[in-house]
Amino acid sequence: MIKSAVALLCLMLVVSGRANATCEYAVCILEGRQVLPPTNLSWTGWAQLIVCDDRILHVQVPIEGSETVTAIHVHAPASPHENGPILFELLPPFSTFGNSVNSHFGPLTQQQMDWIVGLHGYLDVHTVEHPDGAVRGALLEEVEVAPFAWSHVKALYR
Repeated sequence: MIKSAVALLCLMLVVSGRANATCEYAVCILEGRQVLPPTNLSWTGWAQLIVCDDRILHVQVPIEGSETVTAIHVHAPASPHENGPILFELLPPFSTFGNSVNSHFGPLTQQQMDWIVGLHGYLDVHTVEHPDGAVRGALLEEVEVAPFAWSHVKALYR
């Protein structure tokens, strides 16, 4: 849990790019039962998507399962109960920070912003063992993270 919080903090510092930035934050709870059709994997995880006023989408997916990841997709538009088109694709070799796959896309179009900020999509992880999708999670919990400033980080340690 502490590693996750530190990774999120580092990601927020990277995406802010300046002293103050308005950001939207979404999270995905990744589970095999959300894949269509469902997988029987007990491996679960989470993903974070952050988009700031620079219109760059930052994606962080901690990889904790034992399967070999081959691709990570952000799909939109789609509801939690349907398959949708691939909006963004992360392919190996992955940029990693610890055990997290990290990437960014953009600048996003207004339509892409609406889908991500409006939570009209999902993220899925594909593996060698499950090429059609191992785990998947709908975009959830839009939370405004702004304004974000270095003083907020320093306040955590006082």
